[in-house]
Parts: sequence; structure tokens; C-alpha cells
Amino acid sequence: MSHPLRILTLATEYPPARGYGLGRYVSEFSAALAAAGAEVHVITLNCDAENARQMTDGVIVHSQRGADHPEHYGWVSGAVLNNLWLQKLALQVIKEEGRFDVLMSHDWLGVLAAKSLKVMYDMPWVLFMHDTEPGRRNNKLTAEQLYIAETETWACQLADLVVANSDFLAGELARFHKVPKEKVAVVPCGINPARFDTACHLPDFRDLFAQPDEKLVLYLGRLSPSKGPDLLVEAIPAILAKHPKSKFVIAGDGVLAGKLQARVGELGVTDKVRFPGHLAGKVLGAAYRVADLVVVPSRYEPFGMVALEAMSCGTPVAAADVGGLKGLVPSDDVTRRFAADNPKALAVSVAMLLGRTVAEKDREGLKARAASYSWSKAAGSVLGACAKLKSKAGT
Repeated sequence: MSHPLRILTLATEYPPARGYGLGRYVSEFSAALAAAGAEVHVITLNCDAENARQMTDGVIVHSQRGADHPEHYGWVSGAVLNNLWLQKLALQVIKEEGRFDVLMSHDWLGVLAAKSLKVMYDMPWVLFMHDTEPGRRNNKLTAEQLYIAETETWACQLADLVVANSDFLAGELARFHKVPKEKVAVVPCGINPARFDTACHLPDFRDLFAQPDEKLVLYLGRLSPSKGPDLLVEAIPAILAKHPKSKFVIAGDGVLAGKLQARVGELGVTDKVRFPGHLAGKVLGAAYRVADLVVVPSRYEPFGMVALEAMSCGTPVAAADVGGLKGLVPSDDVTRRFAADNPKALAVSVAMLLGRTVAEKDREGLKARAASYSWSKAAGSVLGACAKLKSKAGT
């Protein structure tokens, strides 16, 4: 009897450490691979784990401690140096656990270590791309961003398979990085609604942000230009003109945090907006459930996990008509898309949705739509591809 497929995954972040979509993706997807019968080991630098080796959701997580760098290093050079720590820990794990059948890594962050391990152990390498640097920057790149873009191109050339989370991203990989169509597998993200279950009393939680007779509009994500929280802030006065009994929660952190709070003050809507910072775990699930509407105003969005998570909680979504959101969020009675990078269009769509009554059947419809995006389906697709790579490699 053949042994289960043994997978070694490099992950720069992993729950319960604080992080955004990438860490959640790797953990959910790895758990689905394990549930499908694979033996999955994750090498991570940022896990906040109690032990250097522990089992989480069927996944064996190996965490590196003390991967710090001198203060003068910037984030890009720090990310490059992190590959030394990833490789060091991976070599130790391979020595202790034995050889692996497939190597996986995510985005450009761990590709230097992945390339070395692929060569040393002749392992097929599956590279998961969640976005592209030229796409995020509208192909206007600084020197550091150009380095990232060139690293992406190099990694896509060397990997045995490149996984894209949407047709939109697959198109970017072809356009920016010249990745052949036959080398790309389009595997949409999945959803695990149970992750957003919460035992807290939702009315009391909602009272922290809005009164019972007020509408609650929620933004979740990085406070960065590509995610567009500034567009929502600019639209708030127009939304309030239509729905004066509304409150806005802008949850997350990032480079725009100070500018957004200052702009809220300039617009005279400070009493209408809350900035609770980064939300995670059960608090995140509660936030999704108590909101009347979740707004995803991204300028660039290859997939749109926040929109999918909101719908899985039965919460209506207004999203920019861009990238993967085009296929994920329809324009109907409970969800709408609006012109990207356009505060006026955003305000019109949000005001329209806030004026509609959302019935329980509407919420159940949103949940059913989200449930069609399955982690088990995603894991099955990738495992099938991995089996072919393993057979081709003769291992």
C-alpha cells in the first residue's frame, strides 16, 4: 500500500499569530489537505505556538523561534533574510521526519528557500500565487517592488506548478510573468463557516458600535491603498445623507491608519466612525454577523476572501467591480458591485443596500452561495495535480 502524500509547506505566517488573509489561507488549506489524507508539515516563522512542533487541525506545524534581524533592515530585505530561517528549519525537519513528496510555498516570500530545497531534494514544487506585484501597483514599480516582481517571475519559471486563486489572477500571471497556461491551475479559495461561529451575545457586541435603530457598515482588512478603505471614508457623508442613522466600523491596521482617522475628522463624521484595530478569531466572526453590510472597496483584489467570509455569515456585501470580485459577488437584491476607485458609485450602492430589508431567506441564500466554495474541493484539485507531479518525478 502506498503511503499518504507527504507535503512540506513553507509559510511565513500561520495562526494563531496575528496576520491577514495569507496565514488564514495556509492554515485552512493545509487542514483540508490533511483531512483528505495527506501528511502535511508546515514550516513557519510566525506562529506564536507554545511548542516548536505541534499538531493543529491534523497539520504538523514546526515553528522557528528568534528569526529576528537588525533594525536597519527594511521589510523586503527582512523577508529575503527570512528564507535563511525557513531553509534552516526545513532542513532540520527533513533530517528528523524523512523525505517529502511535494514542496509548497506561497507568494514570493519563501521562494528562495523553496528553490534551494527543490534542488537539494529533487522535490516537485507547487507555488501558490495570491496576487502579483505588478497588478497591485498598476505596473508602476519602485526599485523594491521591481525586485518582488522579478522574484515572482523567476519563481513561476522554476516551480513545477503555479496555483492561482482565480481566472483573473491566472490572466495576470500570463500577462506579467509569461506563465504558460498549461502550467497554471486555477483553484478558488474555500470557506469554513464554523471558523466564524461565536458564543458571544451578538446584540451586546453590536451595542459596542451602534444603537439598535442604526445601520452598521463594516470594513475589514488591511488599511492600505490597494484595499481602498479611503474610498469608503470619502463616501461616508453621501451615505449619511441617505441614511443618517448609520455607523461605520473600519477594522484593521496598516499604513493608512493615521490618514484615515484624520480624514474622518476633516469630514466631520468622527462620531459616526469607529477604528477598533485588527480583528481575529471569534471577534471577527461576531463582527461579520452583527453588520448590516460589509463593504469591500478594493482597488485590486485577485479573489476577495472578506466578501466570501461575509456571505458565509449571511451578511450582505457591496464590493468593487474589480478582479476576482467580479465572479464572486453578484449584483442583486442583497449584494452589489460598484465601479472601482469611485466613492460616488460606492455611496450609491451602499445607500441602496441599506435601504432594503434583508429577509432570512436572503441570508440563507448568501450562505448557500458561499458554501459552493469548499476547502475540500480545493484540496482535492491540488492533491490530484500533486499526484501527477509525483508520478512524473518517479518518486
